[in-house]
Formats: sequence, structure tokens, C-alpha cells
Amino acid sequence: MRGDLSVVGQETLRRVEKPASLNDPTPTVAEAIVPVREAAQADFSEFRNASLAFRGPQVALPLRKVEDREGRGPLVSLEAAANDLSGLSVLEGSPGSGKTTTLLQLGAILFDQYPETAAVVASAPEWSVSSPRDDLLAHCASKAAFVERGATVHHLRSLARDGRLIILLDGWNEVSPASSEGLRIVLGKLRREFPGVRLIVASR
Repeated sequence: MRGDLSVVGQETLRRVEKPASLNDPTPTVAEAIVPVREAAQADFSEFRNASLAFRGPQVALPLRKVEDREGRGPLVSLEAAANDLSGLSVLEGSPGSGKTTTLLQLGAILFDQYPETAAVVASAPEWSVSSPRDDLLAHCASKAAFVERGATVHHLRSLARDGRLIILLDGWNEVSPASSEGLRIVLGKLRREFPGVRLIVASR
């Protein structure tokens, strides 16, 4: 009897002493970058192919970097804008001015020039009616391209924590007023939890 108790005790002790890292579901950046980039690129291609904005010749439009309330600031190229991203950037324009096209062109540049990061595109209207709506990363991970490639929310969180995640959020102006305030709160929480995440929002 004493021998049995001794064996149980040793097994219990070994389980307690197991390093916490072995039970941590969060993968390393090295483990996360490949599946997330592959999923993000596949999803990006699907999003671009489905977008009416990409049906026809494409022109790279310069952007105006707004520096004051009057909307004044220098014109910059897409490449320069991609190099200067930090925190939250809002891509504003009137209807039909090319916001979605520009957002996707920025995404293509980010994929090509920054292999150590992942640029994930998301539709704000789709996110606003999805579940879970209170977690943008979980919404992205629920997309078919991510599920098929095994890119989970834990992979996205790993890159977000390390400042290697860029989110391209399209169609903010198409979100209903009843939903937009709740989404703002979620984005604020995301930015506080992962201050290194770069977020580009296209809106009017």
C-alpha cells in the first residue's frame, strides 16, 4: 500500500514541477510566422479577387499625410506610407476615391517587403455581424484560409505581442452606428493589450 502511495506521489510531483511553458498554448514567433503569413496571403488573394475595386486597371495613388485639422500635409507614395506605419492609421477618402484599392495595394507592398511580419485583411462590416465580435483576432482566425492552414488565434496573438502583426480593416464607414461604438471599444482594448500591432482602417 505504501509503495502505491509513493508512486502516485511521485507522479503528482512530476506533474506539478512540469515547466509552465510546456502547458502554454501560445506558440513562439518562429512557429507562428509561417502559418499566419500563408493563411493571410491566401485570404488576401480571396478578398482582392472578390473586391469590385480590383476589377480593372490599377493605379497607385499618392497619399496625403494629414498633419493638421485643415487636412494639410505632404503627398507620399504607397511605399513611403508602408515604411511609416505605426499605431493606428486611418485611410480616408470620399466614395469611389479608391480606399479599398489603396488598402489592398498597401497590403501587397507589406507582404513583399516585410517577410518578418504578417498583414491580415478584414472587413469591418463582416466583423460587426460575426461571432465572436468582441475579439478581432479571433474573427480573423475563424476565416477559412486560416482554419485550413492551422493558423489559430494563438498564432496571431504571438505575432501581435511581438509587434509583427498588421491589420488592414476595410469598410469602417459601412458599419451600422449601433455596432461601431462597440467595435471601437474592442479596437481600443486590442491596442492596449498589443501596443505593437499596426492598424490601418479605411473609412470615409
